[in-house]
Amino acid sequence: MARTNPNIIVTGTPGVGKTTHAEQLARSLGFKHISVNQIVKDEGFHEGKDEETGSWIVDEDKVCDYILNYLGLHRIKLIVVCFSSWTT
Repeated sequence: MARTNPNIIVTGTPGVGKTTHAEQLARSLGFKHISVNQIVKDEGFHEGKDEETGSWIVDEDKVCDYILNYLGLHRIKLIVVCFSSWTT
């Protein structure tokens, strides 16, 4: 099946404006915006925070499964914001 709806993934270091830009882009394009960081916290896809860095210790398999399932269920245009300060 050919892809008809593009997905945009925004990554970068903390504090550079990824979420702000992704939200504005989603509004202007009629896309749905989701924050991977928020999914990690809301769904508990982490093992707490790394004491040294303060970053989430993320279960990437659970996050990927969740996003793939979300995409499969909703078939929407999506902008995903990923935070690069994770520890895996």
